[in-house]
Amino acid sequence: MIRPRLAVSFLLVVVLAAGFAARSAHTAAAESAASPDSRTFEFVYQVHFPATSHVAGSAHLWIPAPARTDSYQAPATGLSITGDVKHAIGRDSEYGDEFIVFNPTSEQVASGFDAGVRFTTTRKEYVALRNGVVVRKASETTPSAALLRRYLQPDKLVPLNGIIAELAKQQTAGATTPLEKARKKTTKKAG
Repeated sequence: MIRPRLAVSFLLVVVLAAGFAARSAHTAAAESAASPDSRTFEFVYQVHFPATSHVAGSAHLWIPAPARTDSYQAPATGLSITGDVKHAIGRDSEYGDEFIVFNPTSEQVASGFDAGVRFTTTRKEYVALRNGVVVRKASETTPSAALLRRYLQPDKLVPLNGIIAELAKQQTAGATTPLEKARKKTTKKAG
């Protein structure tokens, strides 16, 4: 009676070991298939909108959608939108970025709701300099002069003046080129 149990136990261990080995081989193959200069990420945006009473008018919730035009990012896969809230895809008129806008009913606003977005994407590393030597030139198109001026302007969410400008001046004292300034910032930050 002990030998059949021992044989079954041994067979179970062999089956489990084979399963783990197959899974490990599959994982290793998937990892080696990805380029060493890329990384895969799963993004999950999950929002809880708390119960809110006495809202005049409609409420909207915006969550960024995965970028489609970035040459360093593979198109997103497995995109799923969670929650029972009516939603649509929108596009920013100034920059063209996509977002998901949730349009809850007044009942959902009053009781609170959950909404979210999940997707997976692979980002490729871009290396332009290695030890100060150019190893790759940018292949991106240069933005128009008007768009470049707009990108260099402060914004209510990205201030470039006041305390930010003062800190930047202090951190980059003595540096003259953009590369020297960038290196000083990272050196000071890391130290």
